[in-house]
Amino acid sequence: MNKIRNFVKKNIYFIVSLFVICALFMFVYGKFSRKSIDNKNYSITNNIEFKSDSFDKNKKLTIDGKETKVVKISIKNNYLESKKVGIWYKSDDFDKIKVGNYKNTEDKLMLEGTKIAAGKLLNVTIAITNNDSVPINIEFGMEYTDTYNNLKELTNARYISGTISVNKSGEYRVGDKVTLLDNSDWYVLKESTNLDDYVLLLKSNTIKIVDTKQALSTKGNLVIYTPDDDNILFYLDNTYRKDLENNGLKLGEDAEIRLITLSELQSVGQYEYKNYVYYKKNIPSWLQINKSWWTMTPFSEKSHYYVKKGNVYYTKSDNEKYAVRPVIKILKSNIKQ
Repeated sequence: MNKIRNFVKKNIYFIVSLFVICALFMFVYGKFSRKSIDNKNYSITNNIEFKSDSFDKNKKLTIDGKETKVVKISIKNNYLESKKVGIWYKSDDFDKIKVGNYKNTEDKLMLEGTKIAAGKLLNVTIAITNNDSVPINIEFGMEYTDTYNNLKELTNARYISGTISVNKSGEYRVGDKVTLLDNSDWYVLKESTNLDDYVLLLKSNTIKIVDTKQALSTKGNLVIYTPDDDNILFYLDNTYRKDLENNGLKLGEDAEIRLITLSELQSVGQYEYKNYVYYKKNIPSWLQINKSWWTMTPFSEKSHYYVKKGNVYYTKSDNEKYAVRPVIKILKSNIKQ
């Protein structure tokens, strides 16, 4: 026992130093060792981050028939040394799809074995074209290796390497008039770039409430924008949605059908505010149609703002019956070229 005590006393500095070195090693190893975090659009595997808002939790996405989709992907190397990285994709119908780097972007091209320096982030934009008439599911993943090794050969998957051109730009400015596949006319309500799958539109004309079903409140004939039966929101979410789909439109999983908001009106036109009324100063002609139509912005607990010849008023009566002018967020593939 005395020998042990004497050894500890003589070597106390060595023992403490050894303990500190072990603690530092465990900290570094814990920070940079293998770990995996998964949720809807984010994953870390072996300290290489692979992320896209377009993927589901299984890193899959669906491409509709005859659709071209542009997808943003980011890859970050959290290692202390450079790595070679490759993005792969997998599908049951390789012959019906084309996948490659999106040609009309300033992002770096993704090649098989692209080198990413330690701690650096790489943004990649790819395009996927489905030449078939039915939707196709595609799975994406990532392989990496040290800079002196080659990526492993894939089975039932292919690396992204070449480029692909998108035939249509898909860019729309506020006020652009578009025609959907059902021959209905709409105006673009929000700018949409060629990286967006959807576009936000305002119908060019109105729908009379007296011509609709389930569009009036049963309580004193007051039109309130709620999901209750016999109401505008219920009508849009049910009857009107089915009408669009029956006319051959593919709305998409992220589609919206609603009315315009006061803030959206203010974003596309200039107004002068006085006594709760927004008087037009400089607004586009497509907002100045003769018929009065509802917004979804409440003025009070029992009334909403409405638009009349471009001015925005509030309701003063409990039984006002104005028209409905739908706003939809819809896939661009529904637009006639």
